[in-house]
Order: sequence, then structure tokens, then C-alpha cells
Amino acid sequence: MSDDSNVPFIIKSIGILLVFVGVIGFVSGIFALNVVNGFSEVKISRDASKELVEASTLLARDKNNIQGALDDASGSLATVSGDLMDASTELAGTAASLEKTSGNIGGAASSLAESAASDRAAAGDLRASADAMDVLWGPTDVASNLRSAASKIEESATRLEAGSVKLGDASASTRDASTKLTASASDLKTVGGGLNETSDKIGEAASAVGQMTNRFITNINNLLAGVEWLDGANTKTILSEIIVYFMLIHLLFAATGGALILLSANIHGW
Repeated sequence: MSDDSNVPFIIKSIGILLVFVGVIGFVSGIFALNVVNGFSEVKISRDASKELVEASTLLARDKNNIQGALDDASGSLATVSGDLMDASTELAGTAASLEKTSGNIGGAASSLAESAASDRAAAGDLRASADAMDVLWGPTDVASNLRSAASKIEESATRLEAGSVKLGDASASTRDASTKLTASASDLKTVGGGLNETSDKIGEAASAVGQMTNRFITNINNLLAGVEWLDGANTKTILSEIIVYFMLIHLLFAATGGALILLSANIHGW
């Protein structure tokens, strides 16, 4: 996932490109309006036809560039989403393994604690036997040996208890690590799902931009065939409307670019 950190930069770059194209197109539209307003009625049809052809060509070029950029952004996000989902699955598997290990360690700690308790009980029995011998026969070597054995058993029980405590701590630490990994896996899954949804939305936006631009191009081409038969005043009006449409679609490009720039900032925050 070493290339995933480049995704916000790629999306931001695409956003900047969209804003640049949108602003340039909008400014060009303003210039074109001024040019159209300056046309004479004698040559308006010829000049209008030329402007319509140029507008159609420019829109087709921009549509291909924008759609390609949006498709690339969508694909990059989909790849990152897939990587995050895979990482989430791996973390969840590791968390489950740690949880199982924690249970095994906890079981071992309980076994040590039970062994320590059994040893202490046995040591108590030995001391009781030594005390009974003292009552019956007075101090004897056997009673002394029993007490010595009881002391050693109690020392062993103490070590077992210490080991049980350490294993209990290790079990708790392992369980805590498992819990944190489970939470991380859930977070990655959530982020991956969000990126996948964003990828789908960008793909839909690319399709919508393409369809809308195609409609504009179709309308321009339809007008192109009949513009030479229109009188100068009507041609100016229609051509002005076309240029306004041209400016609006480039405003859409700029707005889409701004949205991608904001999206890149959010992804960087993730």
C-alpha cells in the first residue's frame, strides 16, 4: 500500500485541472460573447458557423479529458478501497488469533494457580502430620523432615503463583491487543467502504458529465446545419445562448474540480 498515499495528490491534481479548464472555458465564453456581439449581420451566419464548430470541437476535447481524469480518480479510489478491505480482513484474522492465544494463556495461568493451591494444601497436610507426631512421640527427625518438605512445597507454590500472575497479565495484554486490532479492522473497513462509495459517485459524475456534454454537442451540431438560413439578429441570439451553455458547463467543470480538491483533503485526513 506504499502508493496509496499518492491518491490524495492525484485527486487534488485532477481537481486543479478541472478548475483550470472550467475557468479558462468560462473566460473564453465571455470573450466569445463579446465577439458575437460585434458581428455584423452580413457575415453573421458564416462567423456563427465557425464559432459553433469551434465550440463543438472544444467541448468534445474537454469532455474526453475530464471523463478520463474522473475515471482515473475513480479507479484509484477503488484500488485503495480494495487494499483497505484486504488489510481489514487480515487485521480481523490476526485479532481472532490473538484472542484465541489470550484464552490459552489464561487457561495456563488458571492451571498454575490451581497447582499452587494444591501444593499449599499438601504442605498444610504435611505440617499437620508433623504436629501430630510431635504430640504423640515428641520431636522426631521424621516430623522435622515433613516440615522441611512442606516449606519446599510452599516455595514451589509461591513460584507457581507468581508465574500464574505473569501469565494472567500476558493474557490480558494479548486480549487488549486483540481488541485494538479488531477496532482498527473495523475502522479500515469503514474507510474502505466510504472510499468505494466515493469511487462509485465519481464514476457516476464522469458518466453524467459525458452525457450532458454529448447533449450540448448534439444541440450545437443540430443548430450548425441551419444557422446559415437564420437572419442576423436571430443567429446572434442563438449563438449567444450556445455560448452561455458553454460557459455553464465549464462552471460545472470548475465546481467538480473544487469538490475533488475538498475530497483530497478529506482523504488525506483519513
